[in-house]
Amino acid sequence: MKTHQFIFEKTQAILNNHLVERLTVDTDKYDDGYTETRLTITDTDIWIACDDNEITIGCGFNHRHYYPEFDNLDKVVDDLFNLFTQKKRITKYYKGNTCYKKRTEIEIEASNYKELSTSSTWLFHFGNLQKKKYLMKIN
Repeated sequence: MKTHQFIFEKTQAILNNHLVERLTVDTDKYDDGYTETRLTITDTDIWIACDDNEITIGCGFNHRHYYPEFDNLDKVVDDLFNLFTQKKRITKYYKGNTCYKKRTEIEIEASNYKELSTSSTWLFHFGNLQKKKYLMKIN
């Protein structure tokens, strides 16, 4: 078992003990042998996925991949802990009525945020003025 899979299984065990009825575990198996297991917490945007090569943590559509060959896995544990225990700030960027970018940040100390992920689309109007909308989420 690889280190990222061990972290995933320990996280699953902790969540199973505390969020028994709210935790959903899905395993996708494909014909080519690829298997991915995903944990989702009901009524939240938080999810965690793991396969043979990586662990991914996300909040809604935004997510971050952690590869054990390239990334320090202490970051995974730290980000998971902060994702479950700290406030999240979600910033949506608009051109006209179209949301073209969404940034998710986690508060690591008072008014100091660390970016979890940013996602964007290429389909937006260049001529419209940019607007921002902030959403605060508290676990």
